[in-house]
Amino acid sequence: QVFASGDARRYGQVLSTTLGQPLQALVPTTDGLGYWLVAHDGDVYAFGDATAAAPPVLAFVHQDLTTGDRALDWAMAQLGKPYRWGGAGPGAFDCSGLTMMSWWAVGVGIPRVAADQFQSDPHVPLSRLLAGDLVFWATKPAEASTIYHVAMYVGGGRIVQAPYPGQVVSTTWIGGTGLVAQAAAPGA
Repeated sequence: QVFASGDARRYGQVLSTTLGQPLQALVPTTDGLGYWLVAHDGDVYAFGDATAAAPPVLAFVHQDLTTGDRALDWAMAQLGKPYRWGGAGPGAFDCSGLTMMSWWAVGVGIPRVAADQFQSDPHVPLSRLLAGDLVFWATKPAEASTIYHVAMYVGGGRIVQAPYPGQVVSTTWIGGTGLVAQAAAPGA
């Protein structure tokens, strides 16, 4: 737990926050009026003026504990490779090609198309995402048949994806219009 004391109460309203994972880092803002707590699973909690700023870019070492961790490692090794419609590697990927090959690399077969990936794997709510889980976007989020994009959950509210033509495999924050409320957990 994190407890505010002294003048810390002036910079945030939280007196006690229980983190879901052990504390990995405490990162102050450049002006010293706020800070981010970074949990072992990558979750970032902002306090003080950090709530209005972009979270810090951090790197930390983690141990692969699950098949999802290993699938994520494979996907992250593809960062910077270009998007190509229908691409399933090794030099270029589309969204579902990246997720399919990431899971294939660890011995788990999933379908080629994003909507089929959603339909074939057990579903989990976004509040319970684990590394390697697949998140989806749809024109009508309540209708699986309208799914048009898939990405892989990294942790800490981030995803890795092959976004669209002209872009490269990259990480970004999860969210946006059309985010489906359920994710898929291959290999579960």
